[in-house]
Amino acid sequence: MRINTNPNSLLALRNLDKNSEEEKSALNKLSSGDRILSASYDPSGLAISEKMRAKLVSQGQAKRNMNDGISMLQVAEGSLSELSGLGVRLRELAIQASTDTVDDFARQIANKEFRELKDEVKRLTQSSKFNGNSILNGTSSYDLQIGVNNNISEDRVSYNLSKILDAKGNFGLDSIDLSSKVTARNSLEKIDKMMGQVGLSRAKLGASQNRLESMNNNINISMENLTEAKSLIRDADVAEETSNNMRAKIKKDATVMMLQTVNSNPNKVLKLLS
Repeated sequence: MRINTNPNSLLALRNLDKNSEEEKSALNKLSSGDRILSASYDPSGLAISEKMRAKLVSQGQAKRNMNDGISMLQVAEGSLSELSGLGVRLRELAIQASTDTVDDFARQIANKEFRELKDEVKRLTQSSKFNGNSILNGTSSYDLQIGVNNNISEDRVSYNLSKILDAKGNFGLDSIDLSSKVTARNSLEKIDKMMGQVGLSRAKLGASQNRLESMNNNINISMENLTEAKSLIRDADVAEETSNNMRAKIKKDATVMMLQTVNSNPNKVLKLLS
């Protein structure tokens, strides 16, 4: 029997420290919901989950890019809808001025409105913008980043304004008027050409919008699956960590009782001496 050194006490103390760390770890995981609180918990799991997290954040931004693209197309389609309405009124005025039942004065009144509407067509195509960028003047092309990498065919789509609407020369409307029944009749062809182009452009924008919405749905599914995969690696299992916490607590309490017992053994020396 020795009093200078108590090996059993040291053993109990080591186990107490170990059990306390296990209890602390379980409590930290339960309180944070994170299984990998630091790289030392699971180095490979941390690396994989961080890569997934970076991709998820990038996908979230790509989704916002898609929604911005849809908004841009909606603004463009709204302007085209107004252009279509202007075209209908231009044609109505041209038909009105094409008949001899209208005198020259009435034709001049119609021609005045006709000129104002032509100017509005020009102004609308030049002023329609989204976030400061012109969207109907047919002079620009925009790339939408809808993926998380740098693959041209997979991660970007282009919105080519010149292929959507060719508004150069104001659709040829600048050269027509309703000053006479002959010019009024001749103006019908160019008005019809403008309306046909506007209608085709609206169809193209609608198709592009449907494509972006389909991409949006696809990336939602991808984000859902990737989030679930990341959760399996990174998130703490509450049931498991609760069990670990209770086990560590019981072992800790048992170790404390053991430590009290082995620390009381040297007192037996006093009885021996007495």
